[in-house]
Amino acid sequence: MLATNLQKGCWKLYQRQMAQALNESGQTLRAAVETGKINLDVPWTEHTFEMIFTLSYLSRMYPDVSSIKDLTTTEIHDLHEAVDHGVAQVFGVTMPFPNEESLSNA
Repeated sequence: MLATNLQKGCWKLYQRQMAQALNESGQTLRAAVETGKINLDVPWTEHTFEMIFTLSYLSRMYPDVSSIKDLTTTEIHDLHEAVDHGVAQVFGVTMPFPNEESLSNA
């Protein structure tokens, strides 16, 4: 049996409350990684990339938008440029924005 909508809503609330509590207690992810309390040695997935890069850039660039589905064609292009530049600065990896042909071949 799948989780109920109530359970999913409760889980989202738990995440928000825990994030707030961690922030209020002065905890940061950087500190946890640097002290070895957390090991983030996991491979990248579409989901982890979205959580770390897409959503953080999206919230900074377009605070009133919660999803890429609400972006204009220009905004999504600008988001790609910003994210790609940020990834390149940190990891030295860059990726052009896919076109319709590459999408149909995926």
